[in-house]
Amino acid sequence: MPTIGETLKEARVRKGVTEEVAARASKMKLERLRDLEQDRYDQFSAHIYARSFLRLYAEYLGLETEDLLKRFAEEHPPPPSKPVFEITEEQRARSAFLGRPIPTVGADALTPTGKIVLGAAAVIFVLILIAGFWAMRETPAPTHGGAALSNSPPPLVPVNDPVSPPLLEAPPASVSAEAAIPPTNTAPSVAPGRYRQP
Repeated sequence: MPTIGETLKEARVRKGVTEEVAARASKMKLERLRDLEQDRYDQFSAHIYARSFLRLYAEYLGLETEDLLKRFAEEHPPPPSKPVFEITEEQRARSAFLGRPIPTVGADALTPTGKIVLGAAAVIFVLILIAGFWAMRETPAPTHGGAALSNSPPPLVPVNDPVSPPLLEAPPASVSAEAAIPPTNTAPSVAPGRYRQP
């Protein structure tokens, strides 16, 4: 019985395409195609990649994909999965010697000292918030002779200059009503940066 790689190569030759054309058409690198045809699955960075490229190439060649993937799983089983975090026996022994278990994720991971420090940090944070709101609260303005004193700056009033139109004033009695209407001006009513305080 031919290997999976030999089956792939025979199908490609029957189809009448070169390795380069097959690699371009199946959208994989030429090296990966050669690895598949020569049964070099260890050249792939992971078992799942070899399986995925095999499926892609078999579909391009028009082969029975499920049969090839079943053979691949039987001949090349995936490696056993490793845990992300593994505790060695030495670490276990050291933990037992110290009399405390290895901390886990969650509430058990905090030591009593850690819980005290975390609680103190929370109390300090709340006190800082309260002090901030206390400082920002509105205090009544002092009064002087019945009028409230204000620390706010006086309002800005535009200065009459040649660029801005004059403030509207009542026309003199000798001017007709039509002449009293100011001409429309597309320039801004206040030139930028031209303010004075009253």
